Amino acid sequence: MTMSGNHLQILEMVGKSPRWLAIIHDEALHGLFNQIALKDNCPLACVQKGDLMFLHSLLSEGIEPQVIIIDLSISDSLMEDVKKALSFCPSNTHLIVIGKEDHISIFRDLKHLGVTDYLILPVVEEDIHHALKEASLALRVTSEDTAKNARPFTGIIGVRGGVGASTIAVNATWMTFNEYKKKVCLVDLDLYNNTICVLLDLIPNVGLNDAVNEISRVDEVFFKRVLLQKEEGFSILTGQIGLEQEINFPAEAISRLTDVMRDSFEYVYIDIPFSILHMPFTQTILSVLDNIVVVTDLSLVSVQALLRLKSFFGTYFPYVENKIIVNNIFPGGGTVSKEMFEKSTNLTIQTIFPYCQSRMLEGVNAGEPFVKTYPKHAYSKQLRTFITSLYPQLKPAEGMKPSLFKKWLGLDQ
Repeated sequence: MTMSGNHLQILEMVGKSPRWLAIIHDEALHGLFNQIALKDNCPLACVQKGDLMFLHSLLSEGIEPQVIIIDLSISDSLMEDVKKALSFCPSNTHLIVIGKEDHISIFRDLKHLGVTDYLILPVVEEDIHHALKEASLALRVTSEDTAKNARPFTGIIGVRGGVGASTIAVNATWMTFNEYKKKVCLVDLDLYNNTICVLLDLIPNVGLNDAVNEISRVDEVFFKRVLLQKEEGFSILTGQIGLEQEINFPAEAISRLTDVMRDSFEYVYIDIPFSILHMPFTQTILSVLDNIVVVTDLSLVSVQALLRLKSFFGTYFPYVENKIIVNNIFPGGGTVSKEMFEKSTNLTIQTIFPYCQSRMLEGVNAGEPFVKTYPKHAYSKQLRTFITSLYPQLKPAEGMKPSLFKKWLGLDQ
């Protein structure tokens, strides 16, 4: 089938797997969904005027939304049209139907067919948000087994500067690459400071800028040109921007870029500064994450920051898994106990990393990941356990045992 110009344009704007896609007939409802798209930082192209056949033609071109909302309020045969819609939908897509008939038997029959939710006209914004949230939560549950075999994106966010989020990102990526033999990419979104490049002793480039500006050209060959390589199979994507400039990447280009990255790498880790969470392009990235790792220390300042972060994710990204980890950045631990921290935030700490600043600085000065230099340190063991708890499908690659000579010299420590 040849892709029509209109469909090609829609695909370029929303990406292959948008969070949701609404096919709406009612004019007022179309305007309401446009408002919701703006608030959710979704491309307006996620809201289309059309009918069942338009949905079919769009899905035939390869778009696989996580959630589809279809307006069937003018349907003369609701059940038959719903069956058709379900037959069009990709297997992992959830369907929300909007109709005009209000009867308990309709709800029951639609649920039996496999519809996620049914909204009755007139629909208000709160109803739509609730339905999308429930569909997204259901998506996380029903796709759990599939996600274990997918190519996951992991976001790493520090609740404030200095808690060691970038260090966690570097070491987690290197461990996934080296110990589990996966093709990985680490994305550095600190475009003002290029912290990842500093930690790995790399000269930053404008690869991310080029990829976004020339998104139509991005493919495997293009990636090879713009990526930095720490080692073969361990890639870094970063960019640069002047302090006087705002980061203003188009959300549509970022959506397309994440699609290409998922095809190109087995595991992607993204270091996301707290200060750019409000930006539309960042929220596009957040929407495709499989896990978010929040790095904190045990301090009152971090309690306050984490509460703000909790509110943000609860409002905009309730379906993304959040893992809270503590990095001990002071020799004596934090100023707040683990129990008090959890009680104050009503969040569970997954793991606490030990203090090891002096050895960590050695790695920074050498431009090497800490876990590469000290694979048997408590920090490395803790990180190894944490990563495999996130992704149980990771299995250590069979490697050669260290020689007695290396053991004698202490080179395997």
